[in-house]
Amino acid sequence: QGFAMEMHGGRYACAKILMDLDLPFLRGFSLGRVCHIIQLAICQKKILGYLKYSTGAIVPYQRSALLLKITCADNRCPMSSTDQPRLPSATWETARTHMREILVNAIRDGTHHVTLSNLKPTFRSVYQVELSETALGHAKLSELLTDFRFQDLCEVRMLNRSYVVTPAERLLNSLGMDDSLPFSSLGSFPDHSGHSDPG
Repeated sequence: QGFAMEMHGGRYACAKILMDLDLPFLRGFSLGRVCHIIQLAICQKKILGYLKYSTGAIVPYQRSALLLKITCADNRCPMSSTDQPRLPSATWETARTHMREILVNAIRDGTHHVTLSNLKPTFRSVYQVELSETALGHAKLSELLTDFRFQDLCEVRMLNRSYVVTPAERLLNSLGMDDSLPFSSLGSFPDHSGHSDPG
């Protein structure tokens, strides 16, 4: 099917489809090995990609959501959305201001972190702006939050197999606090090019 190819169900279902096609170059490989090959094709080789992160449908990279995001990031424009009303995109100044307020509130309520996947909904519902990583020149939300312009405010870490945003040491110091908080021992965000983050 070439460019129009679309395989639903994620890597496992995609691997089963490819094995059922009895492709010569996959003969003799186990299902697990084909799943790994598909993972490499998505994360490293950029041969395949996800049509939408929420659906799990795998398509040729040229049709993938990641390539669209990279193109939008290169042009500093927000991703268009058909299922939500259009909101103005946050600027660097407003993104920093709102992020600081969100993190300070997280410290005050005792959670000390914000789930990465909840950031965009919070920006929409509380501040009526879109936290668009592509409008600010990044293809992934996690990359945006590790930009040097956020380094004094936040860090992206792993907590219970989910990514969370925690206050940076400089923010804590500005609030008269130290870094001996519950998140201080959490793992740092690994900068893997194949990581598919929400948003």
